[in-house]
Amino acid sequence: MMCHSLRRCSLPALLALAACTSPPAGPATPANAEPAVAAAGAPGGDGAGATVTIASSAVTAGGPAIEAAVPTELAPAPAPGEIILRVRWRDPARSIRTVAGYASVQQELVETYMNAPRALALELLGSHVDPAVFGALVDPSAPIDFVIAADTSPSLMPTPFMGISIGITSLDRALGASSGKPDEIGSGVFKLGSGDSFGQSCAVMRSNGRTPARLVCGDRTRDLTKLGPYMARTLTTEASVGGDIHGELTLRPIFDKYGSKWALQAQGLPVLASELLIGIPKFDQAVKDSAAAVANEAGALMKDLDGVTFDASIDPSAGMTTTMELRLRDKTSWAAKTMVSGASRAAPAPPIFWHLPASSTSAGYGFGADPTLWEPIFATGRALIEGGLEKQNVAGAADRKALAALFRIGESAHDASVAASGSFPDASAGASAFAQVLGQTVGWHIVGMQGRPKATTQYVKDVVAAYNRPGLAAWLKTALGAEARFLPTVKVVAAPRELGAGATALKLSVANIPDPMAIAIGITAGSGAANPTTITVELHLLVMVDGERSYVGLALDRDRLANLMQSLRGAAPGPESLKQLATLARFRQEKHNSATFFTLQGVIGGMQSSLSNALSAAPSGMGSIGRVLLGQLFLMPNKGVTPIVVYGDVADGPRPKVSFTFHAPSPALADFGFIVEKAIALAMGVQP
Repeated sequence: MMCHSLRRCSLPALLALAACTSPPAGPATPANAEPAVAAAGAPGGDGAGATVTIASSAVTAGGPAIEAAVPTELAPAPAPGEIILRVRWRDPARSIRTVAGYASVQQELVETYMNAPRALALELLGSHVDPAVFGALVDPSAPIDFVIAADTSPSLMPTPFMGISIGITSLDRALGASSGKPDEIGSGVFKLGSGDSFGQSCAVMRSNGRTPARLVCGDRTRDLTKLGPYMARTLTTEASVGGDIHGELTLRPIFDKYGSKWALQAQGLPVLASELLIGIPKFDQAVKDSAAAVANEAGALMKDLDGVTFDASIDPSAGMTTTMELRLRDKTSWAAKTMVSGASRAAPAPPIFWHLPASSTSAGYGFGADPTLWEPIFATGRALIEGGLEKQNVAGAADRKALAALFRIGESAHDASVAASGSFPDASAGASAFAQVLGQTVGWHIVGMQGRPKATTQYVKDVVAAYNRPGLAAWLKTALGAEARFLPTVKVVAAPRELGAGATALKLSVANIPDPMAIAIGITAGSGAANPTTITVELHLLVMVDGERSYVGLALDRDRLANLMQSLRGAAPGPESLKQLATLARFRQEKHNSATFFTLQGVIGGMQSSLSNALSAAPSGMGSIGRVLLGQLFLMPNKGVTPIVVYGDVADGPRPKVSFTFHAPSPALADFGFIVEKAIALAMGVQP
């Protein structure tokens, strides 16, 4: 389906579409096509200050029009207002070639997807051009630019301009590929397609930079005439910065001009919020307080926010790295203060992190922000919860108060908190097929906190006590009717002895559930499921206290979870802890406010058992293909154990900033490429 509006189709969606779209039928490069015209001194990309070659029209005897290069540079064109967002994909062909290098993909497929810019251009143009002719003119190595500008001359609201620009190798041939007579809607701006056609507005125009012409598409004709010349003649001469894909959102020009007006308008939120009042005093006051706080926060945020940058790069040896950075001009708002409050706490992974199990397929740590900044929000939230429940006549006053009290934060910050997850190597003995699948899918999860062990234990007990209040139980049964039979039973039970003193155990069980596996197998076999087998599913939550540390574990298998948590005890990490993994060297050396890793082995391993059981009930053709692919998963060249990491960092100072970095090393990409290769082979009917 064609996307007819750039407002509804963000650049990432368009690029994803291009990467998944085959090129049109016809030769990739016709015999009479000219090579791309490049800016001298800037091979493979645009460059500021380059000597640019621009094409002029000529006609050869007995042949089509071709463009001869003349050493003329087009005059720069101004932007039609402030540039708010700029995104550049520096060299699409190189990026796709690098990605394909991580998998043994057939060369013809590499060449197909290397022409993602061609597919993107044709998707934008739709029926406005001859696809075979125009597609051959798209330069897959020329940068793709996406721009949003705002005309700030109006006094009330900025006028947006939006466009995407793709390099083409011939203006004359692009005009000749139009399905209707091109219309010159501006000086040197030629709109393609018939005048009464519907869909995306696209035009071609001569350009500076790598290619002699550009295709520019926008939502309106004004986008083409106002923004198009800037994108073709000015933006193309600016040097590429950042990664293979670089994006920059600039907020200050808009906020400097309109921020005070918008902040004043936001002060009207309490008036609008009056429509939410329900006649319950504590709820109504919380609504008024929230509206006033949001109004003030909106004004403060517009003073604080500066912009956002995004970079993504992929390298044959280093792997893939993406970074997003939020820049602040000040920290007067609650959000800014909260984000930077923990900046000074950046450090390598804390000691509690290294106690986590070596079998973890994902694990991370973080240092908490100042909890006093959150308390007003939690207090308001408690009033909203209690008042809202009162309006709905939920249980009694004491029950509502107990539920609202669960929305709280501790009186002091944790020194550090950690989390890990994984799966047990095999299914639980004696469990039903569905329980085994569920157990492997859910796996195990552990959260550890340095400090406040008594508060952690008390919170778990408070949750159980609130859930089991007779008034709330009666209300739930009435509200759910027949479905109330599926309400879980939640109770505190005796904790496993290996967890030591101070441990708490909670069991959540749901009985009389129709067995989904038995139903699926019965339907596949044609026997139906008139009287399906019922099963009981139990989920266990265990709390273990170890000195000033506390751990909360969750899994379906209580005994194995207890054994796993027992290994976390002690002053020093045990022999089966993360401390033994050499692959986590960066967690020992680098300082971050938060860091997390996960592995492909964990992602796939958690799915393998459930997929295998599901495939046993699938139709024979689908099931056999799926089982072949599953059998290939653990033949990955690097076994899927390479950590893929995400870091969070906060920098305080006159210009605070918050950044997040994602890094997938090349061994992890090679494993992922292996999976993609096998999936493609199966899709093409080739046995791996």
